[in-house]
Amino acid sequence: MPMKTFALFLLLFLLHPNARATAKTVRPNQDHALFFANDDYKANQDFGNLRNPVSDAKAIARELREMFGFTVTIHQNKTKREIYSILQDWQRKQFGGEDQLFIFFSGHGTFSDLETKGYFVPGGPGRDFGNYIDLSSLGNIVTKIQCPHILLAIDACYSGTIDQEIAFKGTKMRRPGEAASARDELIARQLRNKTRLLITSGEKQRTPDGTDHSPFAKAILNGLKKAYVSGDNLFIWPDLLAQLERVSPRPHKGNLIGHEEGGFVFVTEDSKPAIRLGSSPEPSHDKADFAIDRDGNSYPFKTMNDGKVWLTKNLNVIVNNSYCYNGEDANCDKYGRLYTWEAAKEGCTSLGNGWRLPSDEEWRNLVVEYGGYYDDRPQNQIGYPARSSNSLLEGGDSGFSALLGGHSDRTGSYYFLDNTGLYWSATPADQDASWHYGFAKEDKWLYRFIYGSRERGFSVRCIRD
Repeated sequence: MPMKTFALFLLLFLLHPNARATAKTVRPNQDHALFFANDDYKANQDFGNLRNPVSDAKAIARELREMFGFTVTIHQNKTKREIYSILQDWQRKQFGGEDQLFIFFSGHGTFSDLETKGYFVPGGPGRDFGNYIDLSSLGNIVTKIQCPHILLAIDACYSGTIDQEIAFKGTKMRRPGEAASARDELIARQLRNKTRLLITSGEKQRTPDGTDHSPFAKAILNGLKKAYVSGDNLFIWPDLLAQLERVSPRPHKGNLIGHEEGGFVFVTEDSKPAIRLGSSPEPSHDKADFAIDRDGNSYPFKTMNDGKVWLTKNLNVIVNNSYCYNGEDANCDKYGRLYTWEAAKEGCTSLGNGWRLPSDEEWRNLVVEYGGYYDDRPQNQIGYPARSSNSLLEGGDSGFSALLGGHSDRTGSYYFLDNTGLYWSATPADQDASWHYGFAKEDKWLYRFIYGSRERGFSVRCIRD
């Protein structure tokens, strides 16, 4: 019977130890990325079409091409025969001693209880296992490619069954310092030996397609972005494992035949411009326009008419006493997390660089600049609450893009998704409550009020000094 979603990533990558400015020579490397993305299954009645395989492939490909210097090729909706032919061509290629190859597969997957094997489902009309790609055979094909450093990463239903131990089953690394010599030594150690590593999004189980990206793909994307936006332009194998730590289901790691304890490194080129290139509709992630939290989530920000720098996206970093509406990850992806008052303050500081929860005065100054608000205590209308609501809500002309993410109470109940959006301020109103601001869909006004205790879960926007 048809499965949920299958996105298969095959990551093979190598980064040279001499890419930094202090290096003695530049190695003659060629870094490649090869993508197979299948989302069209109209010819196979056992499986429905998928939402994210192609967008996952294009997003990761863009990061590798523009920020890490890879040559990228994307193949969409290929059959088993076509995929095998392409991989056979890659087996014939010659590679230098420090070349990198990244291969990404995404699509449906299935499992044969009779054979105890997992399969990737390619394009085409075939509806039996003979037309699908045996994952263990795929691993054997990949490991024969002559690239010296290979990482096989699979984000897939039953993807862990490529490791036969799984098929038959019922903390970030500290840097050795900022010195260039220590940095180069770290990279050299990662690449000293032959690499055939394996990482999958789960074991013998189904995995979700996600909303904008699969959870596994999103974690990889966030890790790559964090490396060059707020990190040290270095993303190595232990960093990748740490980035995937919070993905559910928990990823499985292993290795393929021929592994000799090698590692993997992504290093951005020093000459790479900070502003991203290309014509993709996705926003640029240069340091001037985006903040990154400790989970690797990115947030656009801008200077509003009040003269302050605000996030223009709801906070979504994981801290204690923060929740997804109704416990559903898709709501976090769309609306951000809901935070108690104390959790909201902690969440903003996770952005670093002076980010914090805005005060009541700062919220008031903001909303007055865009029209006004209705003050619940004392009940009084200041300016034009409807005007500020229209301007500051998503789609408004301010670019602030507030969302109607609902809220939660201290009992764990959730209310009014897509009807209200409540945002914490950092200013206490009395012993139990703090001032907050609310957007209402029905009357389209913006409110300042006190509503219950600080244990309620509201949305969060952060401000920077």
